[in-house]
Amino acid sequence: MSSSKKLIAGCFAFVFLAMATGFLPGQDAKPANPKPLDPFQGSWQLEKVEADGNQLPPDLFGAANLEIKGNEYTLTKTSGNKVAVKGKLATSDEKTLAKDPKGPDLIAIDITPEADGKPLDPQKGIFALVSGKLHLCSGPPGAARPNSLSTQGREAVTLMVFNRKKP
Repeated sequence: MSSSKKLIAGCFAFVFLAMATGFLPGQDAKPANPKPLDPFQGSWQLEKVEADGNQLPPDLFGAANLEIKGNEYTLTKTSGNKVAVKGKLATSDEKTLAKDPKGPDLIAIDITPEADGKPLDPQKGIFALVSGKLHLCSGPPGAARPNSLSTQGREAVTLMVFNRKKP
């Protein structure tokens, strides 16, 4: 085989391999091992808060933004740009979540807020994306993990709904 034919065959093999693995320019390569928190990364704006099946008045919480980077979160009150709470998130392998084939995928998370850089008592919660909105449902420290996005008849369980902020 001539050297020019070897070069063409080598280029063809490279292009074929690149196409098969999604590494050509313009191709969206998907991570080999996506992490459960990946869909929740970024900036979110608080839309509403619910407790005991009722939406709480907007002035009770005020406008707030949630930033999730990796396994860290920061909830900031928009007025005055004051950090309300920050801490760490961890996915849980707890298998007690109700699975409704018609409902959203529920991701079990453990929320560990921090004060002055020191961890506080963790809370158990769930994350879900519903129509592009982030739903975070949790109870107080020591309470059982919610198994749905409902707060109806569930004392001290809150549901926060966030819209993704535009970049």
